[in-house]
Amino acid sequence: MQNNAIRSIAAISPTNNLRKFVKQPSETEIERSILDWLNLLGAFPCKINLGGKPIKTPSGSFVMAPFSNPYCRKGMSDILVFYRGKTFAFEVKTPSEYQFMVRHWHKVTSQIKASKRIMHLRQQWEFIQSVQKQGNIGAFVCSVAMVKDIIEKTFQNKSVNVDSSHAQPRGPQ
Repeated sequence: MQNNAIRSIAAISPTNNLRKFVKQPSETEIERSILDWLNLLGAFPCKINLGGKPIKTPSGSFVMAPFSNPYCRKGMSDILVFYRGKTFAFEVKTPSEYQFMVRHWHKVTSQIKASKRIMHLRQQWEFIQSVQKQGNIGAFVCSVAMVKDIIEKTFQNKSVNVDSSHAQPRGPQ
């Protein structure tokens, strides 16, 4: 019976059916895990909500009414963290969105005309760049392990050289 299960799994093409069997965590679930870990670490994390507020329409459905705050920047990161005198900005992505970003990184970081999805990622990249220009750390992440790695590397070095290497997405995690 085990051999049949292995053959069945091996016969599944990774490009079409395997994703049906593996539940991807939502961005919200990843954010909660990161926030929980940061709290256990003793950091001061802040969840930034720029998505808007759900409003019930007359038909009974819900739509998102965007927040209008002139002091919030487009592309602001999901989580800001204050820890041991350092400020971190983490833009959280699902693993699949992170991989999309890796594949299209050249579009995100260039000024070529792009889709709304790429433009949104570009705004997030620009926010992370502005965080780094202030001497802080900003990065795209898709797991607690990535956040832990960034924080550990930051405090392993006495003087942290902040550059775009933290923000640029890495390959598969």
